[in-house]
Amino acid sequence: MMENFRWVHGPAFLQQEENAWPITIKLPEPSVEDPEVSATNWIGLVYGPAEENRLRSILERNSNYNLVMRVVSWILRLISNLKLKLPDRDKLRIGGKCIQCAADHCIKSVPFDIYSEEIEALKDKKPLKLSSTLLTLSPFWDQEGILRVGGCLNYAPLSFDVKHPKILPHDHPITRLIVMREHDLLFHQSRESLLISIRSQYWIIKGRVDIKKYLQKCFTCKRHTATPCIPLMEPLPCHRFVPFQRPCTHVGLDYFGPCNITIYRRKVKRYVLLITCLNTKLVHLEVAASLDLSSFLIAVASFTARRGRPSVLYCGIGTQIVSGDKAIQQGIERLKEQNIVGQMVKQEIEWHFSLPLAPHFF
Repeated sequence: MMENFRWVHGPAFLQQEENAWPITIKLPEPSVEDPEVSATNWIGLVYGPAEENRLRSILERNSNYNLVMRVVSWILRLISNLKLKLPDRDKLRIGGKCIQCAADHCIKSVPFDIYSEEIEALKDKKPLKLSSTLLTLSPFWDQEGILRVGGCLNYAPLSFDVKHPKILPHDHPITRLIVMREHDLLFHQSRESLLISIRSQYWIIKGRVDIKKYLQKCFTCKRHTATPCIPLMEPLPCHRFVPFQRPCTHVGLDYFGPCNITIYRRKVKRYVLLITCLNTKLVHLEVAASLDLSSFLIAVASFTARRGRPSVLYCGIGTQIVSGDKAIQQGIERLKEQNIVGQMVKQEIEWHFSLPLAPHFF
């Protein structure tokens, strides 16, 4: 490489005068009509990122109305203070008036895309179409640029918000926040009560639909309105379906009480034997002096003398007692321990004890 003169000193014509340099060859420009070198015309459309609505994103990401309104209030104060000199800036705490101004600002920024024709007609002070859903509300723009409900209550001794509520769109984040705040203030009352409370300041388009949608997500309301799980019933006993039998042929009995009964000037404790026909649901009541065997047999004898002797008899055990009193349970246990089944066999009565927690047996 060092021995190569051209590499070290360059071409020889550079050491000569500029007039002696070789003439530069100028190539012709390529023809536009030549298909090999013709420029390709590109046709296309480039989409950029959509403009984000910062206020709507704040409303969507939060579920606390007071928190959102305080955030919007601080943002509005920051914008206002940046336009003023340092001594004139507002440095007070956020109050109720600032919260109301923030709520009005959020409502004014709500787009009414569905009612664009109505909005243009109101701005131009033209009448609405007869097919418009806002026609019955007689809407108008107030001095602050908020859409309100009209009406004939101009001279009523009420506040301006009550006479002319602010119109809110259906299914919007600000609508959701207002509904949930009023729902919490009313301690989770019914839908109609919530709707009446909201309409004292706001008129939500399709308000009942929005309220129903938002309340379905309220965990407190779900817990208060939850219904117990009803267990499936066991098959009914065959004696419930025996046809062509006289009433009280198949019966079920149970005790309830005690009841205080006045005899002359003293009060005594008595129990009531409840007897039900399994086929006709006829109900017969007999008063028993106590829960012992003799009182039970006297009550059954009085029943058979009036209604006839039953052929099948079902009796409830401890969990079937109406009053749940321990004394009644002990009395039923004493009846079972004594030879009550033998007494029924003598009268040709078939005795059954119903299953626990099965009130559908009789």
